[in-house]
Amino acid sequence: MQFEDVLTAWDGAEAGDIHPLWTVSEEAYWRSGWDQVSEIAEYARRGQPVVDFGCGNGRLTGPLAELGFDVIGVDASQAMLDAAKARLNLMGVKARLELSDGLDLSRVLGKKRAALVVARAVLIHHAPEDVERLLRSMVRVLRKGGVIVADLPVGSGGVRKSWIDVTWWDPQDRAKMVSSLGLEFIDQGDVAVMRKK
Repeated sequence: MQFEDVLTAWDGAEAGDIHPLWTVSEEAYWRSGWDQVSEIAEYARRGQPVVDFGCGNGRLTGPLAELGFDVIGVDASQAMLDAAKARLNLMGVKARLELSDGLDLSRVLGKKRAALVVARAVLIHHAPEDVERLLRSMVRVLRKGGVIVADLPVGSGGVRKSWIDVTWWDPQDRAKMVSSLGLEFIDQGDVAVMRKK
């Protein structure tokens, strides 16, 4: 699928498309956000800028804001941003929410440089060449030594048939891309943790 097709699909996504735990229970869905944030909070200090890329309905944005980070939630879907705003209001926390396809993060952040960019359950829906373009945009707004946490699973998925399918990476291709972007692995798992050199 083309980059724009994925963005359009997200704008009309149903709750079950957003995250598999939503269909288990709403409580498990929101708790998964806290679980994921607790795994990455060590990569930035409270008060530092953190980008929740593809923030969706605020599953990670809310917990990040509650922990005291300066959170910028970015999404290409206004419907998702509206849902994130409602979630933040319900939690009683604040974060800046910006409409963006992710290729213009320099515009979104201005002179700010992020300590951490989180892209969970986002890049897996894009073709490899689009993932590389999006990661390049993230690297531009990341301070030296800053960290990107993103789903970049290793495996063999074949041809993607729909926007909800997962993009799998050959380990060597993934390592080559990461290095070419000026990043180094902290963790080479399916949820990759990468530091800007």
